[in-house]
Amino acid sequence: MLTKIIHSYQDVKLAAIKKFSDHTYDILDEPGFLDNGYIRAKIEHLKKEYTRIQNEIELILQYDKKDKYQQQKVSTLVDYRNYLLFHMAFLSSNSFDNLEFAINLIDDIETDFSLCLKALTLYHNGNEGEALLLFEQYFHLHPEPVEHFLINKIFGELLYNEEEFKKAVKFLRKAVEKRPEEEEIHFMLFQTYQRLGNQQQAKVHNDILSLGGGNNVNRSLSE
Repeated sequence: MLTKIIHSYQDVKLAAIKKFSDHTYDILDEPGFLDNGYIRAKIEHLKKEYTRIQNEIELILQYDKKDKYQQQKVSTLVDYRNYLLFHMAFLSSNSFDNLEFAINLIDDIETDFSLCLKALTLYHNGNEGEALLLFEQYFHLHPEPVEHFLINKIFGELLYNEEEFKKAVKFLRKAVEKRPEEEEIHFMLFQTYQRLGNQQQAKVHNDILSLGGGNNVNRSLSE
């Protein structure tokens, strides 16, 4: 009976962290819009869960018999704790204001995602060339856009500036999916589709800009 309970406990916990521990990053599948209100609420929930797991780890270390079963429980909970830290870092890094916080959260976690955070930091400090290199390194390993507003916006912008329009459009589209109200991205998409000769899609983003009343952008469109 005890063996079944142990296995059941492990199965439940391991299922919760499986994608993270297998480096498939289910956090990158975060659906829908990533507005600031959603991010704040989600992070608060994750903080509470992190505190609960950390307390559970401490209790196990303090009171449980020091055997293989204890080691398994602690190892599983540490993996889950790291999963929560990664999730918080992923969400909070959608803002430059929270970038240092995000970097500190995963400082002790081995993950390729740190390349993106370093790239955002470099970009924010004016080192666009180095930022582009790090983004390209990450997306060489993981070719598809992540479910992240700021990473897609900045990488898309850097590709746009390099006139790599076919690559840029994929990331800019994902960025605008996360923040549809961002006029700057609609403008870059308008310009990108113009360069690619896709007038139908260019018109879509021009119309969105006109409806949004983006005066500065619309002046640029008419020049």
